[in-house]
Amino acid sequence: MSWQFIWCWIWISCFSLASAFGEPPEKKPRLRKDADEEAIVQVPLVYHPKYQFDLFGLEKYHPFSKKKYSDILQHLLSKQVIPENSWYTPEELSPADLARIHPASYIAALDTPRGVFLGFESLRPTRAADRLQLSARKKDLSDRILSAELWGSAGTLLAADLVSSGSSQWAMNLAGGYHHAYADHGSGFCLIADAPIAILRVLEKHPEYQVLIIDLDAHHGDGNASIFADEPRVHIFDVYNKDNFPFPALSLSGAQHKVEFDYPVAAGTSDAHYLELIAQELPKAIERVKPQIIYYNAGTDVYEKDPLGGLRISQEGIIARDEIVFQTARHFNVPIFSALSGGYADDVSLVIGASIENLIVKKVVE
Repeated sequence: MSWQFIWCWIWISCFSLASAFGEPPEKKPRLRKDADEEAIVQVPLVYHPKYQFDLFGLEKYHPFSKKKYSDILQHLLSKQVIPENSWYTPEELSPADLARIHPASYIAALDTPRGVFLGFESLRPTRAADRLQLSARKKDLSDRILSAELWGSAGTLLAADLVSSGSSQWAMNLAGGYHHAYADHGSGFCLIADAPIAILRVLEKHPEYQVLIIDLDAHHGDGNASIFADEPRVHIFDVYNKDNFPFPALSLSGAQHKVEFDYPVAAGTSDAHYLELIAQELPKAIERVKPQIIYYNAGTDVYEKDPLGGLRISQEGIIARDEIVFQTARHFNVPIFSALSGGYADDVSLVIGASIENLIVKKVVE
């Protein structure tokens, strides 16, 4: 199927949806005053400097980039996509928010290096000096990793609050998306179930809501699926590499059966099939669920250069994917908040930055 056909189908679908449901009401820009009293338009991007973490030089043994999140922000600033200091900054995550999902025993375990490193794997130095460094500073390392995820989770909560309160039709956390975290243990670099915490807080305020999770990370969102297995108001649309961690086909937990819109794809899947699948199936899921709010887990480990994802989606494909998701939400007039989730390629910050730039410049999000 040609690219021309795919894009034609996407835009015809969007036009039809706009006709049927109407354009969303125009949002007035949010203004704030800085110290110099110049009005600044706030953009519903959420960022905190504490998203970053330094592993005392041991970062080379882990796929995470300590500058990923700040590099995204710098890209948007350098391209003059957003003004300086125009984003939102989250407050610290409260114990009550954590307790919405995580039992006290797990929260206590996270105060120990063992509790953190059981969920945040793959930090395995090969040099003797680095092994000694890890051994000597395990507590410091685990505290830094946990702190970064707690702040990233706070950002996801703020993004959810912005859309659920009506302050914005969209919001994006420049971290978060820890979709492998279970209620009682961490997994796959994910310690805190940020999206479930945020979604439960929304449902406490709006118990009548239906929520759709769109998970387009390369890996199946097993943690979210497990947490919401018995929650009828939460629905999951998941496109993932079926031949990769956490290997849901081999799971005996049954958590993957909570995924109502389940689309496993083969390792090596590239742009055309991937984008066609999302463009065709996502509107059907929204029509069926009729959600009042959407959470988008926008993993970029689908990128062809990613060392862990196993898919072959180009930068242009990721930009197109994100545009499809936000455009579809807009034409159904459903507020959407998102988090970045996985993405480990050396240039992934540029890919994410380019995608956000595309959404803002083309006014897919306003």
